[in-house]
Amino acid sequence: MIPETVFQLFHLRYLSLRNTSVRVLSRSIERLKQLEILDLKQTYVTELPVEILKLENLRHLLVYSHVSYSYLPYNCSPGFKALRGFGTLRALQKLVYIEATPGSDILREVGMLSELRRLCILKLRKEDGRIVCSSIEKLRKLKSLNLKSVEEHEILDLSYMSSPPPLLQRLYLTGRIVKFPRWIQDLHSLVKIYFRWTHLTDDPLKYLQDLPNLVHLEFLVGYTGEELYFEQGKFQKLKLLNLDKLEGLRRVTIKEGAIPHLEKMVIQRCTLLESVPIGIECLLSLKILEFFGMSDEFIMTLRPDKLGADSGKVSHIPEVYYSYWRVHSLKEKCNNQISSHFGAVTRTYGRRNSL
Repeated sequence: MIPETVFQLFHLRYLSLRNTSVRVLSRSIERLKQLEILDLKQTYVTELPVEILKLENLRHLLVYSHVSYSYLPYNCSPGFKALRGFGTLRALQKLVYIEATPGSDILREVGMLSELRRLCILKLRKEDGRIVCSSIEKLRKLKSLNLKSVEEHEILDLSYMSSPPPLLQRLYLTGRIVKFPRWIQDLHSLVKIYFRWTHLTDDPLKYLQDLPNLVHLEFLVGYTGEELYFEQGKFQKLKLLNLDKLEGLRRVTIKEGAIPHLEKMVIQRCTLLESVPIGIECLLSLKILEFFGMSDEFIMTLRPDKLGADSGKVSHIPEVYYSYWRVHSLKEKCNNQISSHFGAVTRTYGRRNSL
């Protein structure tokens, strides 16, 4: 429970209940007229009292329990049910994670929040496409956008967007996308983009390759094709690439001069992949290469002690790791220095599965 004395702090601007067991936010919250930041991340709060609408100075509203690991179920990060009238909170800059409710006006009201910099909407349905696109187009200051459909196979319809927010830097799309949203090509400020459960059928790289500031690109069940093709000289600023559970993927081809500044590549659960990416030996900036959940046959091609066909192609990379639950350095394996570690989980990078 939140002590009532908290709601007597009339000049309070920042209130964080993050990582507590709070389940209910008291209606007394209306007393905190000066409140600008309300952080309910990793609590049990899923509904807010109507009195929250009286906080006209509220800028950041964070209500969600985020789970970041890619191997967990589709719906494992609940948000909160929005109240009718949210559009009156005109000072809001961060609104996460809000749930789209069928029959409500919440998606239309989102378009009234012209100061928004960060927005996450969950539980979208195909029929929400037109109104959600219309509202997002009005948010010209938006820098981070996260959209997620209600179920894994529910279509996330973004075809109605023609003029996306020009300052967008981070884009997270979760849910089946039938046709690649061409408007993404116009996001010249984009730094990060994640495709999760999008099941794209057309090679997305041809639409992303000319984005001038793209640094971070991740796919989780994001593409169903057999090949990803990095064209010559493209992706000039990309530094991190993560390919996860692309179950149809057989080949990754990197032509001369493509992704020249890539520093980290992670490939996991791509069980049909036949070899390391073609052209990987030309990635001289690559510092870390990680493989998780790959077939034993694939891993054997990497091991120099087994005369693996691909071992020479990755020999210039300082750190090469493999396995899923155990992470072992190939160099350590060859020096027989890790025999005592079998059966233990070695977390070389604490955020290696962060999606």
